[in-house]
Amino acid sequence: MKLLYLSSVFYLLIALSGSMALASEQAEFSIFLFLKGKPVSDADLLIDGKHFAHFSEAGSVFGTLAPGNYQLTVNRKDKSFGFALPLRKQENVRVMLTFPEFKGTPILTMESNIDPSAKEIISEKLDAVKLGDGYLSATVISAETKKPVKDVQIFFSGLNERFRTNKQGQLKAKIPVGEYSLSLLHSAFNTQTKDKVVISKDQTTEVTFQLTPAGVELAEYVVLEPFLAGSVASVIEEQRTSAAVTTVLGSEQMSRNGDSDVASALKRASGLTVVGGRFVFIRGLGERYSSTLINGAAIPSPDPTRRVVPLDLFPTSFLDNVVVQKSYSVDRPGEFAGGTLEMHTKVVPEEFFFKFSGQLGFITGTSFEQGLRYDGGATDWLTYDDGTRALPASIADATADGSTLKPQTPFNPDGFTKQELEVFGQDLSDVWDVEPQTIGPDGRVEASIGDVFKIGDFQMGYTSAIRWQQKWNNQDEIRREFSSSGSDGSGDLILTEDTELNRTTNYLRA
Repeated sequence: MKLLYLSSVFYLLIALSGSMALASEQAEFSIFLFLKGKPVSDADLLIDGKHFAHFSEAGSVFGTLAPGNYQLTVNRKDKSFGFALPLRKQENVRVMLTFPEFKGTPILTMESNIDPSAKEIISEKLDAVKLGDGYLSATVISAETKKPVKDVQIFFSGLNERFRTNKQGQLKAKIPVGEYSLSLLHSAFNTQTKDKVVISKDQTTEVTFQLTPAGVELAEYVVLEPFLAGSVASVIEEQRTSAAVTTVLGSEQMSRNGDSDVASALKRASGLTVVGGRFVFIRGLGERYSSTLINGAAIPSPDPTRRVVPLDLFPTSFLDNVVVQKSYSVDRPGEFAGGTLEMHTKVVPEEFFFKFSGQLGFITGTSFEQGLRYDGGATDWLTYDDGTRALPASIADATADGSTLKPQTPFNPDGFTKQELEVFGQDLSDVWDVEPQTIGPDGRVEASIGDVFKIGDFQMGYTSAIRWQQKWNNQDEIRREFSSSGSDGSGDLILTEDTELNRTTNYLRA
């Protein structure tokens, strides 16, 4: 047993020493491809007619071979270039192949650690080589019936020739050596592509394809889409399922169109008339036939002389959608006549948000032109008076009990004296005239904010919006009045009055 053990160890040591000696005698080589100073990666390396490796993205190939003489071939696109590579024991050879910018053969440069002097081969000596041919045996069957498929067109990348399978679904063809991508086409089947099909010299490469029929029924898939209030999908669904004739505008549509208020958004709705950019009439009927709701509750008009609500007061930033109903349903108020407009506000936001937008406008003949202005209060731009237009304290106190400013006479002994009336007049503002001044541009600023809070099992949130807008308008008018020269109206027309009016309107909203 000891003798057998010692002999086994002896043979093992001999084998290890032999393999180590063989490894130490190996030669190493590296090949680099360049074009315009940049690496080339779309090439393959063949050694003695057999595929060895594909060049990396850095345009390089590294390898180890036993000492000897080898024939190397670089196959790039539809051209191949060959050269001899002699390798000696423990030699490290670096090969650089530089392709010309235009047509021509590349320049080869070799460097060796045994022979430091570089050897350059001029381009005329590096001739293109023919790699030879190999054979392809392809079989095409149906993935559904497992039967052969005939008349399948097979295309090889880089070759102009096309091939077809026979009645047995087979193809046998002679193909130049190289690596190809195969594409299979048939009108009754889906297209299929197979990459990295290697054709070796004087060898047969066998491949099998299974084509799936076109229009094959796939497995059932269920796609769940979350409901987003105000989205285009939710608007279409609400309008489709409504039992009445309705028009729905969602927040997504209003945001895409850049509508800042409800009145401007409803200009795109059918069956509505927007009057003065503020009031909306449904189906062309007057204001008495339209009603406005917000979340199902009727809202009154801020103008006591009108029934219709000015919709430019409501910014679109805090609305989910606007529903215009043109036919009656039982959930509408009994005073329904021409139509109902209902606004739905946004629910509690899912997370904090803050939005800010601004706009400048220019009107020809008004912006940066001369207009009529007067000295008002310091807070006029905020749409409220700071007290400049308020009654003086003396007049307010004198009329607090409902009295009127009447002079004192024998028939009105409780009236005011001339001195008191003069004081009242002096207390009034002395701004009576307008002055021509330069009118600025129109502007709009809008901001909205919202957040959500969780307190135990309860969730609370808020949404608020603020808006400021200013518009200017200059209007020049000419008024002329004529009268007849004859008493019976049969005479000539005579111009009796010729008046020019200049009017400037400043519209503020906040």
